[in-house]
Amino acid sequence: MKKKTVVLAIDAGGTFFKSGLVSCDGEIEENTKFSCPVDSGGTKESVRDGYRRLIVWQMEKARCLGLSVMAVGVDTPGPFDYEKGESLMKHKFQALYRVPLRPWIEEAAGKLPITFIHDSTAFLLGEYWKGGLKGNSDCAGVMLGTGLGFAYMEHGVVKLNPQGGPGYSVYNRPFRDATAEEYISRRGIIRRYRQLTGDESPEIDVKNIAQMAEKGCKEARMILEETGTMLGEVMLPVLKEIRCDKLVIGGQISKAYPYFGKALENRLKGTGLQTIVPSHSPDNSHLLGCAYGIFEKNGMC
Repeated sequence: MKKKTVVLAIDAGGTFFKSGLVSCDGEIEENTKFSCPVDSGGTKESVRDGYRRLIVWQMEKARCLGLSVMAVGVDTPGPFDYEKGESLMKHKFQALYRVPLRPWIEEAAGKLPITFIHDSTAFLLGEYWKGGLKGNSDCAGVMLGTGLGFAYMEHGVVKLNPQGGPGYSVYNRPFRDATAEEYISRRGIIRRYRQLTGDESPEIDVKNIAQMAEKGCKEARMILEETGTMLGEVMLPVLKEIRCDKLVIGGQISKAYPYFGKALENRLKGTGLQTIVPSHSPDNSHLLGCAYGIFEKNGMC
């Protein structure tokens, strides 16, 4: 009996490496989601060990389930040389600067094809394949989390810069007295909430703020609505320029969409957008996007 073919997808974030075994029908195989903590400011050896533990676990899981791993797909933020598989980041993962990552992955997975893509590209492809962007070939995605990510596609093709990163960046666009990411991100939301309320509790996070908003907290709702307005202000000129039909909002902060979505939608009236939606699956889209490009290249989806 022929084994089912899967791609080992890895979302290499700055706090956790997440992974799953993805089939060509766009499903993450049951009981194959696995993550391990990683310190983006840690040593080269600690990050290498994170890759190794995750990949060894997944290869053993594939063996136990009778699955055939055809390739490894890794999404990672930039700057990054996606062709060579080398990090060019200096703001995090400093210990990996110019370190080839392919040998690390081959050491644990064997001689499999390895593809690196930008995390915003993976998110958009995952949503295009199996999420809220299905059927829309001219669309864009915004990721709200520790940073502010953006990607867009024309006629089903994600637009990239020569280095393989996003064809249009928004995180560093000038905004107020800083950049967009300083206001529209996890740290920006928490900082503004603390400034408004004086609450310096170390446990405060966007998840807590959203929970307070759900309970009717005026200050929490005000901060999240303000976030929607700010995001709209940043995205307005961008969306007028690229002229896409649909925008999807992803990242963990997209789970608070009920409290900032209306403000965002109001600010983006007149851009030509037909629809704005929260991510269909903010926890899985990156992994699905890692695998989609590999399956598509091989004519399997």
